[in-house]
Amino acid sequence: MKTKTKVAAILENAILIDLSVFIIFAPFSKHAVKTAFWIAVVLWVLISIVKFGAKFCKHLIPATPLNKALLFFFSALIVSTVFSKDFGHSQSVFFERYLVYLIFFLIGSRLAGKRRNLFILTGAFFLGSLLIGTGMIWDYIHLSGDRFLYTCFGRGFHVAFYLVLYICLSSAIVFFAENKLLKAGGLMILLLLLPGLIFHASRTAWITVLAMILVMSFIKNRKLLLCLFAALITGILLLSPLLKQRLPLLGERAVAIFDPVTWRGGEAWGGRIELWETALAIFRDFPVFGAGPGMYEKLLYEYGPAGGYPYGGVHLHAHNSYLEIASELGAVGFLAFLWIFTVFFRNAFKSIRLLQDNNIMAIRTGMTGSVLGILMVAMACTLMTVGMQDAAVFWFLLGMASQTLYITVYE
Repeated sequence: MKTKTKVAAILENAILIDLSVFIIFAPFSKHAVKTAFWIAVVLWVLISIVKFGAKFCKHLIPATPLNKALLFFFSALIVSTVFSKDFGHSQSVFFERYLVYLIFFLIGSRLAGKRRNLFILTGAFFLGSLLIGTGMIWDYIHLSGDRFLYTCFGRGFHVAFYLVLYICLSSAIVFFAENKLLKAGGLMILLLLLPGLIFHASRTAWITVLAMILVMSFIKNRKLLLCLFAALITGILLLSPLLKQRLPLLGERAVAIFDPVTWRGGEAWGGRIELWETALAIFRDFPVFGAGPGMYEKLLYEYGPAGGYPYGGVHLHAHNSYLEIASELGAVGFLAFLWIFTVFFRNAFKSIRLLQDNNIMAIRTGMTGSVLGILMVAMACTLMTVGMQDAAVFWFLLGMASQTLYITVYE
């Protein structure tokens, strides 16, 4: 028995190292994500075999509040794949993307059930945020100073996704954690990432981060809310001439919503309106089960505007996760997808005061805020069901967050 316990502990340490590397380097390399994924799968199965023997299969799927919603969603995915307009393409997307996301969710959920594991993986998120914050500042100093920050150490990726994730997580830890070391780490990350946010070009990220910080400060202390609001507005206006250039376009986008003349091809929307209309057109033709997983990228130009998309850009996705999911999975899959997050946030609100440990409560709040922030950013980009980097991190984070909502006493 002692030997089994030691072997299981060694394997668990190995999977924690593997997934920490995945968290830190996911933005920079999809190959690192794939390698980490397969190592984690092997270790995950081995841990279950060592602990539970012949009955290991029963223990591969941890209990979380989202299990039924996920079952419904993946059932809808399978049906949508079967009735896909291109079965071969959809089934490859199902196995290469969605099944991978599900496994990342399950592993994240399983590991987050232990207090020690939760703190180790939170530390990996801290290291990842330090790397991204340092890389963005490095690029701003060493590259042209009059540009928007889309890169980190010269590598381009979806920077807004990670800014929202890490700023929401670190803000909650600063506001709610009791451990001084944990709070200091969160504050350092927050101070390192805010300059990157100020000089980044994503208006969706600006709005999301500002909203999440203000909500957290309101929960913590209403006087703090007023001070933070004044400081954020002052800092944005004084520190970022680039942001002041972008603010008129923010107003232009608001006007464009109500002005049909500026809808198509308008600079304020960067061609997104045409992409959204394409998704809606696909949904109208396949309203129940959709055109099939991954089919938006296959049908994009068939359903797109006759004159092509504005700015001559090459598009593969709808720049709106919800519209793309609706076009590919239809009403059934779209509602199943929304059900996952309805259950998640319902449990988040119910369990907010159940934990006596303020440090875990801070991490739980930060992860919940990060999930909500990413869902907000997804209104203007496609990231939760695309690729092996951002999406994999999101589903892993969701698995961890869902487990923290399920139990109130950690081992």
